[in-house]
Amino acid sequence: MSVPWPRNRFSYDVISPEAHAFVDKIFASRSDQPLMMKWVNQHKNKATFSKRILVLSNYRLMTLKPPGLGTKLKVSKDLSFLDLLKIQVEQCDSSTTMKAIFTGGRILHVDPGMHCEEVVRMIQRRIHQLADAFPLTSRPKFGLPAALHWDEYSIDMSDKDKVVEAFRACCDYHLVPFRDDIAAKLKTAMDSSPCIVDFELCILGMVRQRHLALELILERSVVVQGFHVGDEGVAMAFQALEQPHSVVSTLRLSKVRMSHAGLQALESVAKAKEHMPTAWSLTALDLSENSKWTKESVTALVSAMKSFPSPLQAVNLAQCSLPEIAQIVTVLDQPSWTAALQTLNLSFNPIDYDATTALTGWLSRAKALHHLNLAGTGIDTFQLINALKRNVSLHRSSFVALDLSYNMLKATTAAALGEMLGTTHTLAVLVLRNMKPAIAATTLSTIMAPWFQNPHFVVSQPNHESTPPPLLTLDLSENNLSDGGAHVLADLIAHSPRVRRDVLKLNQCALHDDSVEAIVTALAQCDALSSLHLEDNDGRPRPKSIFAPAARLRLAPGDAFVKLLTKQRHLKAVYLSNSTCAAMQYSIAVLRGVVHSLGTGTSSVEIVDISGNRGGDDVAKCIAAVLPKTQRLRALFWDGNHTTLAGFRLVQDALRHNRSLCVMPVPLQDTRRLLERRDPQREALFAVLGSMCETIERNQAFASEKADLGSVASSVIFREDGYDKMDGMRRSWLQGSPPDLRQSWSRGIDDLTMVTPTGNNSTTTTTPNTQSTHES
Repeated sequence: MSVPWPRNRFSYDVISPEAHAFVDKIFASRSDQPLMMKWVNQHKNKATFSKRILVLSNYRLMTLKPPGLGTKLKVSKDLSFLDLLKIQVEQCDSSTTMKAIFTGGRILHVDPGMHCEEVVRMIQRRIHQLADAFPLTSRPKFGLPAALHWDEYSIDMSDKDKVVEAFRACCDYHLVPFRDDIAAKLKTAMDSSPCIVDFELCILGMVRQRHLALELILERSVVVQGFHVGDEGVAMAFQALEQPHSVVSTLRLSKVRMSHAGLQALESVAKAKEHMPTAWSLTALDLSENSKWTKESVTALVSAMKSFPSPLQAVNLAQCSLPEIAQIVTVLDQPSWTAALQTLNLSFNPIDYDATTALTGWLSRAKALHHLNLAGTGIDTFQLINALKRNVSLHRSSFVALDLSYNMLKATTAAALGEMLGTTHTLAVLVLRNMKPAIAATTLSTIMAPWFQNPHFVVSQPNHESTPPPLLTLDLSENNLSDGGAHVLADLIAHSPRVRRDVLKLNQCALHDDSVEAIVTALAQCDALSSLHLEDNDGRPRPKSIFAPAARLRLAPGDAFVKLLTKQRHLKAVYLSNSTCAAMQYSIAVLRGVVHSLGTGTSSVEIVDISGNRGGDDVAKCIAAVLPKTQRLRALFWDGNHTTLAGFRLVQDALRHNRSLCVMPVPLQDTRRLLERRDPQREALFAVLGSMCETIERNQAFASEKADLGSVASSVIFREDGYDKMDGMRRSWLQGSPPDLRQSWSRGIDDLTMVTPTGNNSTTTTTPNTQSTHES
């Protein structure tokens, strides 16, 4: 119920020098300073109002109770911005009031009179500047009536200044002094990539109470990607295993610069538990991407692994520059480890002759191995494949996934691999990225033909089996398949239609329109395909030569996609983005076929990425035509298509008639391009973006009511291969909660508000594909 406020007639009253002196004394010992002092009318309860002095500082809202009969000026409320949830501006006949809602149910409801706009704008500016001090999912909101154009945008600040300002706010929050030396260390850490803060160095000589401010900023900042916890922090993590009733089953200490001392702490804990198998719950250990280890470090790790009361099921030592892998293999060769280890990742560690001999010897005897990743190790792949071939019981019973990317693959090795794939019962995931020498068409046929003809992966007809055969996943990204390789692969797929395929990745394979058409046409016959990745390929026709033979009449790539997307019942995700090379793009004919297929009743696709193809407003028109029709599309990535304001408006209008789309990132590239023009239509552009954000939030709320919001992520299996950067970015969006997505839009729009015109219109003009007008 609205409260009838009395008119504020004292907002211009002069604040006494005694009040100024009182406020100065309060802030003298703080990392804060006052910005504004105004007389306000404060609502207390029911129809009770009190005259107060509102003090707005860099990091707080404070009210002072004026002196009365026998009383002195004193602080009434002292509220930190870091506890702020929302600022709500309310209008009534007599006044415009501001309601500040804080955690713990605390509310400050005041009428600043004629200064209300100034107060609200000042708070907005401060919240924008303190963005890194808030958790990503709970940044304060501002509810402003539509009639009041009081929106205030962020002041341009560097990432370093934002982090330091957030650290200063955290110091004020915990009422501890701000330290310039810690701020300098934070700035220094941000010069590295990724930004890793040395936490142990920062807290050196600092009392425990003063750790809290630094811990808070490291926890909340989106700029800091990790922090070096040091030997003491690593030891504390390992000590969790020493607890009498420890239930820790997985321990991940990736990118923490683990040293010899940290590994000695693990060794000490393992030896303390050596004869207590019932009190040992650890089954997976991830020490990947740590600093270069010495031989002594490996010795300490080996000693710890030997002392584990029970062997692990998963070990990840990727990118540790291990100097002595052979020592680690001696542990794996123990009977208990041979029978228990299911996942081993040694990728991007150099494997020499001795390590190869030891590892292949163990692989020929392994009994439980499911996943093996030896990418970028330089291992002798011929010895490796032969060792796996000798272990018939393994690759016919439990061995599921093999990653040999960034290694040598000679013809003899390819033949051995093909033989194993032709007899295996379980090996269904194969990753061969960027193999050397380049995979020729004959080599590709040697490997894939036996695999695709393996009867253990073929659906029998009619199918009365209780357990269907495994689903195949193939990743040939970063291999040049332009010289016949793509057509060979397409023929192999076309001649094995009853093989159940799950994921096919052909990113950065130099595919042109004829190659794309051949592969997509072949895949249309598959029954179980769930995800197709054809990113960073030039899906346009090859450059024509006067000596080239006449082109045969064939299906256009766009038509092939229409057939695939409307026929496949299990296809959930299609990725056609182009982000690595400006010269690559899919033509509007292909994009039109893909997008229009989403509006058919037979399409099952939920995730589409067509970003970076520079299709112009033609892409926006296609999206606008489809959004009102589709009820399956959940996530759309389409930035980088050189969309104009008119295109954004088309999508905005169509989005209002769609209830399924819950994930769509802020189109940062295209919006930035428009804002950098000489005369950008800023207000109109931000209004369109705001409307899009509101509609997506509406769809998320609608999905939540149907208990269906998690289906975007749950319908897709995410594989942590670490190769494709775009995969990681999409994963964060698809797995994000509604508050995460909302905050991402808010942060993205805040970043765009700082973009200023460059006066160069040539960089912002729409450059649709030249074929967009003439191709059907």
